[in-house]
Amino acid sequence: MKHKNIYRDLCNRYGVHLPDRFKKLFEECNELQTAYLDYCKDPTPKHATELLDELGDVTIILTHVCYIIGLPVDELIKATHEKITTRDTNPNYKHSRKTFRDIKKPKK
Repeated sequence: MKHKNIYRDLCNRYGVHLPDRFKKLFEECNELQTAYLDYCKDPTPKHATELLDELGDVTIILTHVCYIIGLPVDELIKATHEKITTRDTNPNYKHSRKTFRDIKKPKK
């Protein structure tokens, strides 16, 4: 696992309670939307920095959620890209990655 120490730190700091992590993810997505709209109105370096900060926050929380449920982010990215490219020729294609119930239970 590429970033094991980062994942451990996130679990120690924020826990592994999925409802809390999703609540935080949704909050950060709202902040990302605000930062994006601010940047669109006024594309200054300050707003660009805020946009990048919010992108980072969303990314690390989403990565933490994936870790908690046992889904490696690289696997998720690869499977989703496969789905996107395959749907060019097969619009009904469903990806072959694990279902949620196949993923390990969250650590308590």
